[in-house]
Amino acid sequence: MTHHVEETEYPTTDENGYIKTSWLMNQVKSSNDMHPFSETANFIFGGFNNHIAHHLFPHFHHIHYPKLNKILYETLLRNDIKPNQTTYWGGIISHLKLLKRRSYDDNKKNTL
Repeated sequence: MTHHVEETEYPTTDENGYIKTSWLMNQVKSSNDMHPFSETANFIFGGFNNHIAHHLFPHFHHIHYPKLNKILYETLLRNDIKPNQTTYWGGIISHLKLLKRRSYDDNKKNTL
């Protein structure tokens, strides 16, 4: 649910095997947060629910993620970048829908 939900995006490679997406945007677009501002969810999941912050700031302790996300989300949204965010149950449902969609041959060309 932190990476494989319906809204996450993965860059494709060019003919030389390189991606044209920056490291930062790849982390933002390929990660999913669940209740990113909730200190309770952050405590229960040990920061697992704040996956964008986890990838962008791996050396910060997870107890800081809810406050850090207020700044991070504000900055992303101000720059017209929508971070992926679900509820816990919404993430499970989205993950299962993605698995079902990806099981059909028509979608196999867009591999993860």
